[in-house]
Amino acid sequence: MGGGFIWENKWDGSNLGKFSKEIIVSRNECGAVSVKYCILNIQGVKIACSIRKYKGGDHGTKALAIIDELKPLFGVKKIGSHIITIGESLYIIYKASFDDQEKIKVDKMLTAKQAVKIYNPLEEIQNNLNQEENREAVLLEIRRIFLFKDILGMKTSLTNILMRDSYPIDQKSDPVLRDNCGGDCLSTLSDSLRKDWFHKVDITDLFLEMIAGRSLTDLIKDVNAVINRVDVREDNLIGRRENRKKDFLFLPEMIQRRVREMILFSN
Repeated sequence: MGGGFIWENKWDGSNLGKFSKEIIVSRNECGAVSVKYCILNIQGVKIACSIRKYKGGDHGTKALAIIDELKPLFGVKKIGSHIITIGESLYIIYKASFDDQEKIKVDKMLTAKQAVKIYNPLEEIQNNLNQEENREAVLLEIRRIFLFKDILGMKTSLTNILMRDSYPIDQKSDPVLRDNCGGDCLSTLSDSLRKDWFHKVDITDLFLEMIAGRSLTDLIKDVNAVINRVDVREDNLIGRRENRKKDFLFLPEMIQRRVREMILFSN
């Protein structure tokens, strides 16, 4: 197991291979954010990461890596991930870092109180968010995260946002679509999220900025390129439950449909 392993520190969604459970040096579950962190030791290489086994099955675990790799196509910073088999289970690991004592730096949950201070410019920002430029950067990234998840038909919620070194990341993505999301998949952005986070912001303009002016055709080509690179079957990326049976939607078609609807009906 793990023969020929070479650690390249790419964090590009690729599969590291299969290893025994002995590679797990330590675990640290942070209940406040429901994220499990661990240190892996693979052939002498220590890796700090958060680790997740998606309850929806192996295809869902792989989809999480695809989702993270798609983020840069939409102007969202990715975390960095790999797929890995430990024992007989498939996991996704996300990039983390060590502190000065070689312990893992744990991400913090974005609380409702902090959120108000970010999206409300009349509130004084505390800690590392006390400068206007930092506040604007955080605000913009959260908007991008919400809109990115909306385009992919994923549930958008403030509870999915974590703060890493005072910068927002989306590490709790759920690749399962809403039950009734069929050929006419409406926005997942709630009215409250729109009011609080997109006040006076033209969502269509923001989206066009996120994709850097690329055409929908070019965007879908880029999406397919990411899927092919990470080597996951396209029709197994995002699933939805209906009468306890799994159904799968074609991800590029899903993005095309949502982009068209967003441009036609937003604002």
